[in-house]
Amino acid sequence: MVPSTRRTALRVLGAAGAASVAGCSALDLSGGPNERVPESVGTAWTPRADAWQFPRSDLRNRAQFQTPFRTAPSAAWEHSTEVTGEVSVPVATPDVVVSAESRDGVTRLRGHEPTDGTVRWRRDVEGPVSSVGGLADGSLVFGASGTDVGALDVADGSVLWQRSLYEEVSSDVSAESLGAASSTPAEFGATPWMTPEEVYVQSSYGLHGLDSTDGSEQWRVSLSPDSEDEDAGPLGLAGGLAVASERVWASYGEPEPALFEVFVDDGEAFVDTVETPESHVRRPVVTGDGPVYSVALSVGWDGSTGYGGPLVSVSGNGRFPDWASAGFATRGRATRAGPVATDGRRYVLPQLFRTGDGLEFGLIALHTTTGAVEWTAREPVEAPFADFEFFEHTALCDPIVAGDTVLVGYGVSPGYDEPRTDGVLAGYDVTSGERRWRRSTDLVPQHLAAAGNRLYVAGRGGVGGFARPHV
Repeated sequence: MVPSTRRTALRVLGAAGAASVAGCSALDLSGGPNERVPESVGTAWTPRADAWQFPRSDLRNRAQFQTPFRTAPSAAWEHSTEVTGEVSVPVATPDVVVSAESRDGVTRLRGHEPTDGTVRWRRDVEGPVSSVGGLADGSLVFGASGTDVGALDVADGSVLWQRSLYEEVSSDVSAESLGAASSTPAEFGATPWMTPEEVYVQSSYGLHGLDSTDGSEQWRVSLSPDSEDEDAGPLGLAGGLAVASERVWASYGEPEPALFEVFVDDGEAFVDTVETPESHVRRPVVTGDGPVYSVALSVGWDGSTGYGGPLVSVSGNGRFPDWASAGFATRGRATRAGPVATDGRRYVLPQLFRTGDGLEFGLIALHTTTGAVEWTAREPVEAPFADFEFFEHTALCDPIVAGDTVLVGYGVSPGYDEPRTDGVLAGYDVTSGERRWRRSTDLVPQHLAAAGNRLYVAGRGGVGGFARPHV
């Protein structure tokens, strides 16, 4: 059954902090800066057209880049020194490329020279749930240990500021308001998203607004899976944020999956809440312009069952999910699915999955508002062995849309007892699904980013730069 949507207006409740309540009450803006809701949310700012300033390219997680890669790029450099874990490229500009490697409870950030991969600076961020929240005005924001939010100067890696948001919030709200974080501070899960005006942070409490220059908290909004259900549990694991000109979306996964839309209208702040049918929720992906948006949630996949559920679309204006698609997933068969990428008209979802005959890679393109299938692309993947642990011996790359080309990739172990050591990159026509090119890589591609005329590939084994052919 399609879940309903709930809307709550926000009222400040004294020293307990902002909380969501049923109904559409006017705001009481008395109290200090930590006790009031925002006067507005969202931003009209957009990142540079030739840069990749957020882990999924922009504030709306569209994974879209304007420069086309219609032919296979050529390898320019590869950096694998000291790299032992999985690497991502959350930020890339024509001036600097930032890689992130997590291992042993530490995230190591590196600033690379775009032309040859030379490491300019290194910075270790402590904490098992560290996250990178994008780049604005030369500041790279990050989350640390689930409790802190900080910012680096992207030019040299120096720390501009770092604050414990958990300590600030826990000092003046109840333990119940902190949800899971009431037992473990790391479960506060502070996950930032950067704009020039302010830093938005998602947590087990809800949504926070920080001053982008020093990290001081300016406002907070309590979020709840169900404000009318006394037995409702705490907020689930943070899935991610998306920001548009007048709205902010926050997704949460298990144990209480939900998507929250926060907006301000005529002096009142509102929260629309949509329950999602699956619990492994990633960042919301937003297309369109206000007041009509299309919001998609791609889900993570449960490695124990090999099945994770559908891609979910949520329309704007507080309506409930209006369509869902499982792509090529077959219940009971192991499947990997990446986050979606979009060109504004269609969502593209990559999948790597087992069939009765072996292993296949597939792409499915779905219309953003109707969910109609626009095209599909499937091809068998050669595996050197018939029987293996699917999730241990395969990898799927997060897709991006570069101009009129969808860029994707995957990796498979070369032998039964061998780790994934190389992979495949490919480009597909975004309007037809026709494959344009395919090439092998020395890296296992799991993350892509683009800036200027270069494509950056990261994953198991390191990070590499690829040059766009002159066409």
